[in-house]
Amino acid sequence: MKSESYFDYSNAILSNIEKHPKSVKEISADTEIPLSAVYKTIRILETHQLVIATGVMHKHGKYRLFQCNGDLRSAHLKLHRIFQIELA
Repeated sequence: MKSESYFDYSNAILSNIEKHPKSVKEISADTEIPLSAVYKTIRILETHQLVIATGVMHKHGKYRLFQCNGDLRSAHLKLHRIFQIELA
């Protein structure tokens, strides 16, 4: 997948999880981004500390919820710098 796609997916995901933590499945359903792409993009966002993950126990086991780390504007600015460097 091209870096431009990850940039677009990252923006959509960050906007989607700005106020409330969500699971990868919820993010995929809300944004219509394929599940595999959400997993890959979340890993990129975690690497750059743009999302935080929490574990939740459910009757079907433990799963992780993701939320934007900090305010959305700062996250978008940092994301732009990250992908600008990678695209150069």
